Amino acid sequence: HETIGIGGPNWEGMSDNFIDDLCGLMQRANYRLFSQGEWMFAKTESFMFTLPVDVAWESLDSSLISRFFVRHPHLGLQAAQLSRRVLLFHRGSSVEQKTGWFLEEKLDRLLDRLFTEPFRRFYALLCRIVWPWPGPHSCRGTGAMPQLNEAEVVAMGLRQTQRVNLDTLLRSLHQLIRRFFARLTVQEPTFQEVVVFYVEVGSDQGAEQPQLRLKSFRDIPVADVEVVFPGLRVERMKSADVVKLVIMLLAGVATALHGFIFSEMAGWTVRGTLIGLLALRAFQTWRTVLNAKSSMDDFIRTTLYHRSQDSQKGVLLYVLNSIEQHELRESLLLYLLVLHHCTAAASSADLSSLASSTSAGGVSASDAELLCSSFLDTEFGLSTRLNTDAMLKRLVRLGLLVPSDDTEAYTAVPIEQAIARLQRTWSLLSPSAADGHATPSHSQA
Repeated sequence: HETIGIGGPNWEGMSDNFIDDLCGLMQRANYRLFSQGEWMFAKTESFMFTLPVDVAWESLDSSLISRFFVRHPHLGLQAAQLSRRVLLFHRGSSVEQKTGWFLEEKLDRLLDRLFTEPFRRFYALLCRIVWPWPGPHSCRGTGAMPQLNEAEVVAMGLRQTQRVNLDTLLRSLHQLIRRFFARLTVQEPTFQEVVVFYVEVGSDQGAEQPQLRLKSFRDIPVADVEVVFPGLRVERMKSADVVKLVIMLLAGVATALHGFIFSEMAGWTVRGTLIGLLALRAFQTWRTVLNAKSSMDDFIRTTLYHRSQDSQKGVLLYVLNSIEQHELRESLLLYLLVLHHCTAAASSADLSSLASSTSAGGVSASDAELLCSSFLDTEFGLSTRLNTDAMLKRLVRLGLLVPSDDTEAYTAVPIEQAIARLQRTWSLLSPSAADGHATPSHSQA
């Protein structure tokens, strides 16, 4: 598509082709589609992003992704059901650690446990007394952590010992008070790279068709993955902030009433002053609420700014570049390992057990996969599987590997011959090849 996100006469068909090609491209770049199990795991707890937020789903179109899931039902069963309005891809995993006092977060938890939780229990008890029939109830944050399958655990790099947050370190009120002024270290598994795709309903004048949006982010904690969703808005204030405002308001009211009732000079001047102070306190409380919501919106924008990577065509160019680099490293690794194996097999009479199934020191496709996996595991401690079939076809096409006529083994050409063939291939692709003016720098490259 020449212009991504701009409608046309055949916008629906072009968008269907685009999302199919996009998913194929992301799969080739080793991105995984965010699954429902991962989404449930992310929602169980929070890391640093503790704001009660909501996503403006009404501003997003669901028809394109719904048609995609109809065409590919196996993906629809696995993908996270984000109202069928957002596709989220992730690649790589790491662990983010933060060490600090976390005094504000501890104060919020202290207020919740002293005021919010008792009030909620009292409210639930009152509801059961007034309305004894059982009804639906929310179990967010109280149920067991959902289990992930093995592929999801490997993709996210998750271990139960990796998720360490304040809820884990401060399980009881006694621990919270005892460690209130202690430095703590929290950590959370992160997605190293995240790509978000959604369809935005045209809000601008003259926008007849929805617009496709692509955005990429980096180092997103799993528990805070909702920060990358479009149209994020603050749904309400945190319960701890509500408790703070109520305490401030009650303190101001109590002070004003005390002065109003017990004042020795109970004249209208004093009473008017106290009423003015009470009104001022109410105005300050109202301004505090507005400032708190504004601070939350600023925090969301700042978080997205520092973790944003690219958007629209820049995302596609970045993914294509990463595919090129990845396939180059794979091919170079396989060629050097096959060359080393063939050289060692030719100079030694005692062949290794790894090449026992090959002919004349060649390497079969299964042996090539074993060579790469064992090398990565021995040298770097990485457990991975590579697409060796595609790598072998690529190296044969470039003339760096020679397949055997009678067996399914491959032998590597000498490195001097490989460099000469690559230079010849590069010269054919160079614009100056027709004139025969390849510069030395091109030849050396």
